[in-house]
Amino acid sequence: MQVEEIRKRLSVRPFRPLLIHLDNGTTHLITHPEIIITETIVVALDKDGEAVYMAPEAISEITQPPKLSLPKRPRKRRVRKKYPE
Repeated sequence: MQVEEIRKRLSVRPFRPLLIHLDNGTTHLITHPEIIITETIVVALDKDGEAVYMAPEAISEITQPPKLSLPKRPRKRRVRKKYPE
């Protein structure tokens, strides 16, 4: 993948998590916007906070992960206060 295309995809603001797919079949979920991109290497933090070093030519695709649906919280039931007469 071209370095300029990688920069364009990773510089979208507000930052949203990305999945970086490599030629060897591995994927990395990138959840932090601080990313270093040079002509020879891309350094990013994965979901565990570990540094991931990737060659730009090894990146085959950058996609958005599917949105995770969070369980809905039950609504709090409103109770009318009874006032003394």
